[in-house]
Amino acid sequence: MEVYQVIAQAELTYRPEDQQVFNGENFSGVPFPKQWKRMELSFAGRAGKALDFYALGSKALVCSEKASLWCGPFWDEGEFLPVKIKGLKGKYYLYNVTHCCSHVNLKKTIWKKDARTGMKTIKSPAFHAERLGEDCVFKIPEDGGTAIYTLERDDVPGHEGLKYLAKNHKLTGLKFKLVWTDAKRSASNKKNA
Repeated sequence: MEVYQVIAQAELTYRPEDQQVFNGENFSGVPFPKQWKRMELSFAGRAGKALDFYALGSKALVCSEKASLWCGPFWDEGEFLPVKIKGLKGKYYLYNVTHCCSHVNLKKTIWKKDARTGMKTIKSPAFHAERLGEDCVFKIPEDGGTAIYTLERDDVPGHEGLKYLAKNHKLTGLKFKLVWTDAKRSASNKKNA
């Protein structure tokens, strides 16, 4: 099994009057606490092209209707909040990952200390394999629920992680950074090679 950090290739921004929506704990692994009002987003910088995924800050993804339909596991691990992207046609959603669990192996995680504040942050996470279950998309409280992760399993038949779904359905706009792999699986793969 492998865990990847999900990174969007293009970024959207919100209007200044919507700043309060993105303050505090919102989009840090919990459902949006108020009634959602559809907002308009725009491209950060120059006008961009139509993709299936975008970043909205460091905590949330925006996805196309196509992505919301093909990524079935998303429905169990988050919520889709309708948005409009200035200059693009079609339906888009802010995808708020609400599945936030402590899967982190604190002893094996590599930490870095911020020279200015003295606070420790995660440089390279390690996970407890037995805690991961069949999660597709999740956040961890140890980083404040900011990074989005996806679990890719080859040991559970029918498991479809986001990386697999994006590739299989030709969804655009995401990169996947491998951050952890199950040592047992890696060791057995090396023996069988």
